[in-house]
Amino acid sequence: MYTATFDLSIQWRNTAPEGTAFEATEGYASLRLGDKEVWADVHWHWVDLLAFLAENWVFLKMEQTYPVGLRPKMPHLLRCEAETRWKLGEKSGTILETQVEAEEENVFAFEYRHDLACALEGKWVPSVFVLREGNHMMISGDGILIREKYLSVISLLNDLGDKIAERLRQIDDELARLRLAEWEQREKRPFSLELASLVTGASVDFLDEIFSNINAGVNLNDNSPEIQDTVFMAVARMAYGASLSTVSATTILSIVAKTPKCRSQNLRCLQAEAMNKLDNLSSKLSAAEEGRLLAEWARERILLSQQEKKHPDPKALFDRWQVPVHNIGLSHDGVDAMLCWGGEHGPVVIINTGSTRNRKSSGQRAALAHELCHLLFDLENSLPFAEVISGYSDDWVEKRARAFAAEFLFPRRICERYFKNNSVAFFIEKMSSDFDVSTEVVAWQLFRSNIGNTLSTEQKRDIKGFVSNPDVLE
Repeated sequence: MYTATFDLSIQWRNTAPEGTAFEATEGYASLRLGDKEVWADVHWHWVDLLAFLAENWVFLKMEQTYPVGLRPKMPHLLRCEAETRWKLGEKSGTILETQVEAEEENVFAFEYRHDLACALEGKWVPSVFVLREGNHMMISGDGILIREKYLSVISLLNDLGDKIAERLRQIDDELARLRLAEWEQREKRPFSLELASLVTGASVDFLDEIFSNINAGVNLNDNSPEIQDTVFMAVARMAYGASLSTVSATTILSIVAKTPKCRSQNLRCLQAEAMNKLDNLSSKLSAAEEGRLLAEWARERILLSQQEKKHPDPKALFDRWQVPVHNIGLSHDGVDAMLCWGGEHGPVVIINTGSTRNRKSSGQRAALAHELCHLLFDLENSLPFAEVISGYSDDWVEKRARAFAAEFLFPRRICERYFKNNSVAFFIEKMSSDFDVSTEVVAWQLFRSNIGNTLSTEQKRDIKGFVSNPDVLE
């Protein structure tokens, strides 16, 4: 379960800064994750933290992927997974020593960019990793994982850096001037494919191929000389992570490039209401429960008639808000849909007609309902984003969107209203047909409803036959 508390503060040893850069920034830092104080009154000269933040600012703001193709559940588990892979690879002969050395260097570099403890060179403190995850930040350390809003974490770190910088401005010191200059230039990394590769996780060759094939005037960095997280970089990151071909990635990017920013006032007002609803939910809810409650709110707020509530049409809602939906065939069966936005582009929904699930109307409706959740609750105009629905993803945002889609299309209360304690298989098939949702959605909603606890062992066994991961039902 995620908590939602991250705080890093410094108490200065001297009220007024004086002396060298080290002396002026001497103080005691406390860092809290959730209910635990991970750093307690750590004594240090915090000009080093300013240097760390300035050097790694672009990566803290933009990098969202792990190196060497690994996907640990928490940032601080990266090295453990890497070492396990290296040992198994060396034992089986599938990984050469030179590859291990190269990967170890990449892992070390990643750790240095994202571990706040690396700011305190020469002093041991528990590692605290900060890694962006869409519109959120994952912060992990000392066995704790929390998720905070991206903007709040970046704002906290920015304010802390400004406070350290302000002390340095008040003294006459060569190191202070150097660190101030670095801090003031922290956003101004010149764009290069190599740097874009680091922050997107995509290879240089992949980026070079897709962006050299896009129409003139559209490029990876929105023609800016400085590196920034544009919607095009977000699409590149997600396309590469989902193993899309360069042809598919180029097609998607071309669509996004031609899609102007949505100007629907109704949508903007609705998103503001949605974010207010989200902010008022308890932080102790699971992702699935949060998604269900958000779907209940959305059904009451945006479905205008009884017919709409019986058979919601996500495509009609996107049309109502002037959000274009494009059907294209991608050479990848694991990607159902993408929602892309950022800057002056989008949002735009892309449905993969090549997906097996999307060959049925129930599959396309589920994909669109999933994207509806992202549109309402995950879109913040200041943050570019490209979301891919794929089976391997199990992060918080995706779990919430899956639960939202199921509840939005087929609420649990329908199970409670229509189920008569007869054949589970008959009920699932009939509800699937009547409400145009997959049998798996019906099965899960039945299991999770109040009826789920009353089902017999045999009935639960029948439900397992309709879900792709029956072990979760144990």
